[in-house]
Amino acid sequence: MNMILFILMLCASLTTPDKMIVIFGRPQEESMSKNSLDFKSCIDYCYELDSCMAVYSASEADDCHIFDVGQLSKVTETDKSDGQKVAFKTNGPPNQICNITNANGVWKFTPCPSCPSNFTMFTRPKGKWCIGVVPTIPFVTNPQAESLCQTNYGGVLSGLENVDEYNHIIDVVIPMIGSPLWSAWTTVGFWINGQRKEACKTQKSSLCNTTAGFDFTDPLLSANPTGYIWGVGQPSGGGTFNSSCLHLSFNTSTRVTQSVDDYTCGVNSSTTGSAGFVGYICGVVPS
Repeated sequence: MNMILFILMLCASLTTPDKMIVIFGRPQEESMSKNSLDFKSCIDYCYELDSCMAVYSASEADDCHIFDVGQLSKVTETDKSDGQKVAFKTNGPPNQICNITNANGVWKFTPCPSCPSNFTMFTRPKGKWCIGVVPTIPFVTNPQAESLCQTNYGGVLSGLENVDEYNHIIDVVIPMIGSPLWSAWTTVGFWINGQRKEACKTQKSSLCNTTAGFDFTDPLLSANPTGYIWGVGQPSGGGTFNSSCLHLSFNTSTRVTQSVDDYTCGVNSSTTGSAGFVGYICGVVPS
């Protein structure tokens, strides 16, 4: 690191409360916005905005150019005499910038993968996974839920890796249960990943009455997930051809979960009219 760069970094640490590094440099990309603030004021302005990751000024007389997270990937160091300066954050809100490197005078910024809006990221043994609770109008069958998850989010119905994921979904759904759209139903269900294995459709056995009796398409689900917490007497569909899909069930009167249950894949409500399938749990790899 040359002395000029070191001094500028030191100055940045003194003028901003949480370290925006300042270098003489030129960004590779054009900024999407700018303002007439002087460079120091622009640094302070950027620091206060979670969405801002860097600012740039071509000269003392130039406007300040502002880069939001994801808008800047590379900065090339320049000579002090050029007067071009870039200030960028070294930390910030979770998942803002994953990695910053400097090699041969070129700074590179790698943003963290993120989830779609209203999805939550979980860390599984196989990698990062985003989970979203998606209510639907009208109610949906399991195949329809799979199609909507893929079409709208590029994902699959999410499995339940562990109790944390299971509890998170419950915490999101419980406030929804007061919806007047669901008031006529005793129970409501959200489709999740899992379909009964062919061998378990025609028999009941101790193996078939566990997650081992189901196939899963969730690509990051472990071989033995611990988040499938079964309801009382569930799964109960072994030995029939109908109850081959899984959902997370909720009682609308008590507003508590009835845990994981198996049911007919191709229906959006029960034959008795007491249960409706009001949505699905979608999972995607962060991008």
